[in-house]
Amino acid sequence: MIDIFGIELTKEQINNVLLYLEQHPETYIHPGTLTEELWEKEFGLDKQIQTPIGIVKLGNNQFAKMYNKGRNSKFGMIKPTLQTPDIIVTSEGISKTEKPVERNYSYIYIKSFIGHNGERIYYFASVTNLIDGIEISISNQEKKPNKIMNLIKSGKLVYIKSATMLSTPASIAHGSQPTVRGGGTSTANITKN
Repeated sequence: MIDIFGIELTKEQINNVLLYLEQHPETYIHPGTLTEELWEKEFGLDKQIQTPIGIVKLGNNQFAKMYNKGRNSKFGMIKPTLQTPDIIVTSEGISKTEKPVERNYSYIYIKSFIGHNGERIYYFASVTNLIDGIEISISNQEKKPNKIMNLIKSGKLVYIKSATMLSTPASIAHGSQPTVRGGGTSTANITKN
């Protein structure tokens, strides 16, 4: 097995990932008007979500941020981005919380969506930090493709959904099952679509 934790991607691999995100988005169906009741129904009382690398808890202010910043129509992208991301990378220096963080990098979960009418592709990112021993989601928002590219370019690979995202040669797409280590309560293998 190939350990992928901490790999910096080449320019070609980043372009392959972006192409994959563009060509394989998940269909997004807007769950309805954002209300506290719908938020609780989506995330439960504990607001914990199992991700490929461990459990993430939504920050206490995430409902207010989504509502106040006009991101109501995209709150349904949070859970699938965390549960089944296309890629997870690290990013140094992202800390948008008043509490001290316990490591010098954040995890960025990235997933692409297409509107249910096929009108456009959305690139969504969820940022988490380790705070008081718990992985906390501190930011959830749509990003432009060039911002996604910069996040992947400046980060290091933690998890990737499909080996074909990195490269198309059969030697990478078949046979090798990279694994991740650290950063959560579980490990994850690359899966093939």
